[in-house]
Amino acid sequence: MLLHRATICSQVTLVLMLCAPSVGKAATSYTFTTIDPPAANQSIYPQGINDGGQIVGSYVDSQYHGFLLSGGNLITIDYPGAVGTFPYGITNSGQIAGSYWSCYACNHGFLLSTGSFTTIDHPGYTATSLNGINNLGQIVGSADSHGFLLSGGNFSDFNYPGYPITVDSTVPFGINDGGQIVGFYFPPSSFSGFLLSGGNFSTINYPGAVGTAPYGINNSGQIVGYYIDSSSQYHGFLLSGGNFSTIDYPGAINTAAYGINNLGQIVGAYSDSSGQYHGFLAAPAYNVCLLYDPTKAAHSGSTIPIKLQLCSVSGANLSSSALVVHAVSISLASTSISGTVQDSGNANPDNDFRYDATLGTTGGYIFNLSTKGLSTGTYNLNFTVQGSSTVYSAPFQVK
Repeated sequence: MLLHRATICSQVTLVLMLCAPSVGKAATSYTFTTIDPPAANQSIYPQGINDGGQIVGSYVDSQYHGFLLSGGNLITIDYPGAVGTFPYGITNSGQIAGSYWSCYACNHGFLLSTGSFTTIDHPGYTATSLNGINNLGQIVGSADSHGFLLSGGNFSDFNYPGYPITVDSTVPFGINDGGQIVGFYFPPSSFSGFLLSGGNFSTINYPGAVGTAPYGINNSGQIVGYYIDSSSQYHGFLLSGGNFSTIDYPGAINTAAYGINNLGQIVGAYSDSSGQYHGFLAAPAYNVCLLYDPTKAAHSGSTIPIKLQLCSVSGANLSSSALVVHAVSISLASTSISGTVQDSGNANPDNDFRYDATLGTTGGYIFNLSTKGLSTGTYNLNFTVQGSSTVYSAPFQVK
């Protein structure tokens, strides 16, 4: 069963054939957090996430309801009088784009801004779905059987080259602030992903998959979606730097990734053995790449510049000015006695590391740590990374 995208699925029938492989695979590690629906017997489908960690999507009881998950609170979003509401994208300022049903499978687009709904229907078409929005207010969606970009109040229609607007052919889902658009299209008896960038289309196929559906793209050009393998299982994927990584919720039957923000955090849905769908948030699991010598001891009372990068499992630098790294404690490595963090002369306000684009040539973080009051020993400076509860450590020595 196709993981939920209700307004699109009402327009599209998927018939699957083998799609040709395109680019290579790579390993990426994540920490997963489950997002459960309001009631135990319901299913939930997170669709979009902004840089503040706010998540939108839908859940189902007797009908589909939209939701906003913000600060740990799940708020229901229902378009007035609708029989189904489907938020798909959220900007950093909190604008939400999506679709609603005025009757079953009667699609209309909506924009929710400062608490007010606005209906957006493509003129001359019977069904409109708003599938993605960027921070500039540009929206992508589908109307009847073609894709469109809505920018500055103007609709621009497009279809994957060679596929006329006579069949379900081109369905865009995500747009980043650079105007790059992802989605999928339907060659005869199959479906493949696409990237539309600078007016040019390119095809996206997960190697060996029988169907590939990209859903989200961030400003770094990272793309998420799902693919279907030869056993008809659904798997999430990340396409980054030309390499695919599979993203499967541990122990899940099926997994689909739907949205990615500029911090690399991914939202999606997975199904358990009972067929119920749960949401998930996947935050990148980082390796700590030190930019200093941890075996060199400092005198107690001096300042140690703790310099580091957040790296992937393969060693690629994932550090970013948009990603907050926060120092939480100091611990003595031998006995794990906790202590408070002291920065040097308020060099690190709020105990946050400072991002420096010149560190390690490709950027990193620095924390000017005061060792005042620390006795001789080996210590860890413990810190967290925005969007994850994982505690990381950087070692240092005091003499």
